Amino acid sequence: MGELEIALGRVKALSPLNQRKIAAVLGALVADAASQPLHWVYREDAMEKALEGAPDGCPEFLSPPANPYYHIDNGEQSPYGDQLMVLLESLAACKGFDETDYCKRVYAAFGPGSAYDSKVTVQYHSVRDRSSLPLKGKWRNRTQEFFVGNYAEGKSMSGLLESMGDENDDPDSIARLPPLVALLAGCDNMLDEAEKATLCLQACDMTVAVTKAACRIMERYILGDENPVEHVMKELRSAGHAHADPLDQAVASHLHAVSNNTQLSVASATKQFGKA
Repeated sequence: MGELEIALGRVKALSPLNQRKIAAVLGALVADAASQPLHWVYREDAMEKALEGAPDGCPEFLSPPANPYYHIDNGEQSPYGDQLMVLLESLAACKGFDETDYCKRVYAAFGPGSAYDSKVTVQYHSVRDRSSLPLKGKWRNRTQEFFVGNYAEGKSMSGLLESMGDENDDPDSIARLPPLVALLAGCDNMLDEAEKATLCLQACDMTVAVTKAACRIMERYILGDENPVEHVMKELRSAGHAHADPLDQAVASHLHAVSNNTQLSVASATKQFGKA
C-alpha cells in the first residue's frame, strides 16, 4: 500500500467534521494548482484561445500554460497556494496563530534568496516592464512585494499597515486562510484570528471585510451547514451580530447579487461582477 492510500485510510477513520477540515485545505491546494496555468489571463480573447486546447473542455492543469506572467511546472502552487502553505506550516509549528512566527515565515518564503526572489517581478511592479515576461519561475505578486520590502526595513506591524494602506485590495487573504478556518471552525476567536492574519499582509478595509465574510462561509461549510451563503448573508444583515464590520451590509448585498445569478457562465459572471 502506497503513502497516498495509507493517508486516505487515516482520513476516512476521522470524524466527518475533521474530514471536512482536511478537505477544505487539500481542496484549496488542488484548486490552486489546477488553475495555475490559467492564472492572470485577463484578456477574454486570450482565455478563449487557451481553452480551445483544453481536453474535453476541462481547463484544469492546462498544458502548455496560458499564464502571461510566469511559467512553472504543472501541479506547482501559484503564489496564493504558497501563501496558504506558509500559514499552514506556521499554525502547525505554533499550535495556533502566532503573528511573529507567521511574518518571519512569509519573509523567508518570499523574500531574498527564496524561489520568489526575482528582478523581473521587481521591475514589473515598479515600472510595469513586460519585456522579460513570462518569467520562467515563481512570481512574487503585489501583496508579497509590499510585505517583503517593508518587512526588510524592520517596520513594526503598525508601520507595515501604514505603508500598505488601502492600496492593496487583492483577494490573497481569502486564498491563504483555509488552514486557519479549518483549525478554528466553531471557536469564538476564529474571526479575530483571521483578521489578525489578514492584517499581517493587507490593510484595505474592504479586503478585511470580504475576507471575514469568506471565512464565515468556509466555517459553515466545514461545520456541515447546508445553506452557508444564505445563513452568512442573514448574519451580516442582522443587528448586533458578533464580529460586526462597518462594511458588512455592503458585502451582504454583493453576496446577494451573486447568489441570484448563479446561472451565469463564468465569462458572463466576470463581466458583471469583475475579476481579480
